[in-house]
Amino acid sequence: DPDPHPNQVSEQIFVSATSEPAKVAGYISNCVREGPAKARLCITVAGPQPMLRALKAIFLARHHLAEEKLDLSIVPEFGKSDEGVSLVNIFVLSHAVGARI
Repeated sequence: DPDPHPNQVSEQIFVSATSEPAKVAGYISNCVREGPAKARLCITVAGPQPMLRALKAIFLARHHLAEEKLDLSIVPEFGKSDEGVSLVNIFVLSHAVGARI
């Protein structure tokens, strides 16, 4: 049965300056392993420290998924919250290793 909302984000993750990259990586990896319905992730960060932690988590998740011949790519989107805080939404796309996206 095809997903009725193929372009919707299935998981929203907020990474802060205190988030543990290894735990975030585990969550990302598990979502990807659950299949396409859970594998459209958006990680939201505000500030440089959360951005570094999110990118480290994505790096670690790529390492975890390599054994299963899965890879991740990211697409950043810059914006502001309703309160005027600068945000970055990092859309994480899962795909086969070497796939052209």
